[in-house]
Amino acid sequence: MDGPIRTLIVDNDALFRKATCALLEDTEGMIAVGEARDEQEAAALVRELHPDVVLIDVNTVPLDSLQSVMPMDQPYPDSKVILLGVRGQEYLVLEGFRKGAHGHLVKGESQPFEIVEAIRAVNRGESVLSPHMAGWILDEMARKRQCQLAQDRRGR
Repeated sequence: MDGPIRTLIVDNDALFRKATCALLEDTEGMIAVGEARDEQEAAALVRELHPDVVLIDVNTVPLDSLQSVMPMDQPYPDSKVILLGVRGQEYLVLEGFRKGAHGHLVKGESQPFEIVEAIRAVNRGESVLSPHMAGWILDEMARKRQCQLAQDRRGR
């Protein structure tokens, strides 16, 4: 991949957008190509700027509209999405993965270096999962397994 990783920041929090843009501008091999405060701005900027990575707050773009921001049938389907969410939004994040997101970070808990590394990883084609989300998924799987075992025991 030639050139810096081009990232679009989508968040309704102006302070977060500015801080993340400054972080990327100060990081070798990265550039913030734009920032959007809502779904409409994000969709327009993705079409105009063709970013490599889009960092999206799950409160800013409704997940049922994620494909309006990242339409997979466009000439730039290689843009990767990292979702930002807070604890308690796990089901939203899971739905975001179903709709094509490539990563998740916990907003307000992720350190700057974690944001940078997540952007690099998804740009390389890897998936990124916050430790919190990974733990939640494992807990959900264990809970579902326990429910299945209990149903099986009752069915005997």
